[in-house]
Amino acid sequence: MLFHFWRWLEHNSWVISANMSVLGSLMVYLIHYFTMFLIVGSMIIVDLGVLGALGQHKSIGEIGEQVSPVIWTGLCLNIITGFIMFAADATAYSVLPSFHRKLLMILVALAFGVIVLRNVPKWDRLPAIPIAGKFLALVSLVLWVGTILASVEVATVFQNPRS
Repeated sequence: MLFHFWRWLEHNSWVISANMSVLGSLMVYLIHYFTMFLIVGSMIIVDLGVLGALGQHKSIGEIGEQVSPVIWTGLCLNIITGFIMFAADATAYSVLPSFHRKLLMILVALAFGVIVLRNVPKWDRLPAIPIAGKFLALVSLVLWVGTILASVEVATVFQNPRS
């Protein structure tokens, strides 16, 4: 049943149109990768701030407040462009275990990222960031780096299916 939906999606006129244009495809890929690095880079800055690995020029609350709109805007654009990329070869992507791992990694990283971002203002008012907060930031940091690695794995497997 789901396979038929993926097949229909691949043959949808807007998906075909979006992928027939070299410039359109290039823009989708550029926006997708750029926004992924914006999301991951911004979260890494917050996580490193919570871990105390950034300079003390700004409070971690100010940093979180500044990067939050970048993260959410980037995430929206990343989901849209990712869906367009997926739609072009939905039947192939849908059976790739590495693609499923990538999506799971992104969801878990996003959950930890949201927890960290929501707690940053509270932790900023404390004399020191709690150990639990630092642990959450460390896990978030590792997960966001993992999303990049998982994304590279999908691209590699998709281009070389026998790897």
